[in-house]
Amino acid sequence: MKTGDKAAAEEKWQKGYYRGLMPDGKKGPSDHKTKVRVEEFKPAAPKPGKGR
Repeated sequence: MKTGDKAAAEEKWQKGYYRGLMPDGKKGPSDHKTKVRVEEFKPAAPKPGKGR
């Protein structure tokens, strides 16, 4: 992009993943996600009989 390649700029180079496209330009899976949202970490309860 920095080299001024107009074709790369028009194709939104390396944005295919975020748009959910396969490398050949076809639409990707319907459940494609670009951001993972995980729950807050909660420590596991101690196992009985482990001496703590």
